[in-house]
Amino acid sequence: MGYQESYIYAKEENEFAILLDKVIELSKIWDEEWSMYTTGILMINSDVDINCDYNIHFLKKGKKLIHITGERAGQRSLARMFGDYPFDGFGLMPAECLHYLCVNGKVDINKNRNIDFEYQLLDEYLSEQF
Repeated sequence: MGYQESYIYAKEENEFAILLDKVIELSKIWDEEWSMYTTGILMINSDVDINCDYNIHFLKKGKKLIHITGERAGQRSLARMFGDYPFDGFGLMPAECLHYLCVNGKVDINKNRNIDFEYQLLDEYLSEQF
């Protein structure tokens, strides 16, 4: 048990809407079973390559990531999060992978917060889409 923040993303940007719909559908289950919450959308405004936890994440400008917070056990794998739903087109990244880059100066969001990343609460993002 413990607190964790993670980002889920669609490897192909044209599949982001499918991912978001599935995450919204599963949110109630995640809340009840894992105390996990979907909090917002992070949009990358510059290309970033992240090598973290033996996984490489290539995030291109415009990539959207869904921010998940809550119980660590529920965020250990895509299989645990999505069950039988096919998740091959999705990526999962612990938030500390992105935070590590920021702290070590590879991506300095402290100086360029509005240039490199944009963050929206989920409700705000959804209201702008419809």
